Amino acid sequence: MVAELDRPSFTVFVMTVQPPSLDPLLLRNALGAFATGVTVVTTVDDAGRDVGLTANSFNSVSLDPPLVLWSLNKRSASMPAFERADHFAVHLLAFGQRELSDRFSRKQGDRFEGLPLKRGAGHVPLLEGCAGRFVCRTEYRYEGGDHVIFVGRVLDVEMSERAPLLYVRGSYSAAMPMDKKLALARGLQAEGLEGQYSEEGLFYLNNRLHEQLLHRMRPALRAEGFAHDADYLVCKLLAAAGGLALAELAELCALREDPIDERRVGDLQRRGFVEIDGATGRLVLTGEGQQRLARALAAVRQVEADALAGFSEGELAGLRTALRRLVGTTDPGLPDVWGFDPDRG
Repeated sequence: MVAELDRPSFTVFVMTVQPPSLDPLLLRNALGAFATGVTVVTTVDDAGRDVGLTANSFNSVSLDPPLVLWSLNKRSASMPAFERADHFAVHLLAFGQRELSDRFSRKQGDRFEGLPLKRGAGHVPLLEGCAGRFVCRTEYRYEGGDHVIFVGRVLDVEMSERAPLLYVRGSYSAAMPMDKKLALARGLQAEGLEGQYSEEGLFYLNNRLHEQLLHRMRPALRAEGFAHDADYLVCKLLAAAGGLALAELAELCALREDPIDERRVGDLQRRGFVEIDGATGRLVLTGEGQQRLARALAAVRQVEADALAGFSEGELAGLRTALRRLVGTTDPGLPDVWGFDPDRG
């Protein structure tokens, strides 16, 4: 059935597909094969509170008049704010803003905490550093099955040269124009470097595996309140060592691009994951932190078990041996808090 909804300047067609035996998982996976950009949509509610969420349903509608659309699940906690909002802003995230996407996907905490903001029409919050940004006035709302479709008139637009963040087949991705990818491959081949930088390269494979496993683990981590990957790392280290001073914790995480500092630890203290032991003065997990970490570790181990299910014992033994050798040959000499328990998640 096709519902035709007429408006002064355009027509929206909503297709309802109702085959008798449609597999929901198959449908989800098939839709996931369509690569989309990743956006954060923001507005303010009736009380003046900032509201925002991650969405990949954004699309263009018309250039004249300038119209865009996105959709929101009717069960979303943010639905009342957007239903009554006269304005909203759509931020096209850049490739380096994956953590921003994760932040606005979580269900707990203040998603805007610590972020530098500007204000647009209707006082909507505007995020910085994006690949593009559209400030819109809400023009129409349409019923779309279990979603509501929001159409906005673009009042202001900004863009940068930053590469966009993409989402396809359940994972984040990056875009590269085909001619550039081919030119890069030919250039590497001419220099005799294609083996080091191709998709068969060791470091490419390692990085891809790391990102894909993290992507599968994150839902369980976020469900237990680990708002950032670093939160989970800090709690694992404290559990493994039985307590650490801040300086020791920072040393163990020295290879991270974003250091573990007082701000990160203070946030974990405020949320009840970490406390200072009165006898030793060291950071330790609270009872709540221990319980949450135990549940997260169980979920992480299950992700690992699922990933390795198709491997034989011999293959796994060879893989572990090779990885241990690589860890040893690349070790910069940091303390090894994990040495006592190589199977910890």
